[in-house]
Amino acid sequence: MTNKKNLFQQDIRIINVGLQGFSQAIKEQDVPVQEIDWRPPADGDANLINILKSIHYDQDLFGKVNNANAIVIERIQNANPQIIDIVSAQEAMNLPPFTILHAGPPVSWERMCGPQKRAVLGAIQFESWAKNEIEALELVTKEKVELYPCHKFNAVGPMTGIISPSMPVLVIQNETYGNYGYSTFNEGRGNTLWFGVYDEETQIRLKWIQEVLGPAMKAAINKHGPLNIFDIVEQGVQMGDECHARHVASSALFIKKIIPAMLEAGVSGKTVSSIIRFVDENSHFFLNFTLAAVKATMDGAHNMP
Repeated sequence: MTNKKNLFQQDIRIINVGLQGFSQAIKEQDVPVQEIDWRPPADGDANLINILKSIHYDQDLFGKVNNANAIVIERIQNANPQIIDIVSAQEAMNLPPFTILHAGPPVSWERMCGPQKRAVLGAIQFESWAKNEIEALELVTKEKVELYPCHKFNAVGPMTGIISPSMPVLVIQNETYGNYGYSTFNEGRGNTLWFGVYDEETQIRLKWIQEVLGPAMKAAINKHGPLNIFDIVEQGVQMGDECHARHVASSALFIKKIIPAMLEAGVSGKTVSSIIRFVDENSHFFLNFTLAAVKATMDGAHNMP
């Protein structure tokens, strides 16, 4: 310990615990600071801290929690998500009539953010339940359309995460545990439903996905057989993808694997060309495959005793 008499006769050595903002003024004076990454347990929530303490001191309960955590980690590591088919959301998830799925937790129409509201209204028009936005809004406000989180139906979607019954979805099976995860095809750039836009451009693209991309991919996957998503992710990461905002390599790897099967399944050259062009212009194409695979992986580790 420093002698009080010598405290101001030597260099100051400072340790900052927690918030880095406290050390900023000192750093600006060229004084070295050792940062310690720390935050209060349970973010200072007294009730949660008491629960954690009770678990820690109850050895029987502590052992059960540790065992459950070990099982969860094992099931995550042993997951084997494979794409096995493309079908409509209605067929895949047995959606109730007039149902729209969205990203995030349960939320009322009134509390939805603007882009998600616009995407819901767009999906209603895409399904031909309404001719325009005014009619679509009336259906929602009169609760003629049910809004549920994607997770309620083992599905997941990026951004607004909108899924409506007739949209084609990726069917991902966790082969190890037999459960499924679902997601739509990624729409790419421009005016898209996943960014909360619905106009003529959006409608044309969604129809193309429904009538061209979906059936062609279904034919190719049925011809090829199941494809392991994490095998592609693993290679993509080695090639620079981080599988969230960048899927350039994994998208290319998937197309490389699937196009021969698509041609062998009898899909026309014109259609194949349009699909390759679409993927080339959409660096997020493989994102939804990854999302559905991760959903199937995590759901396979859910509700452990």
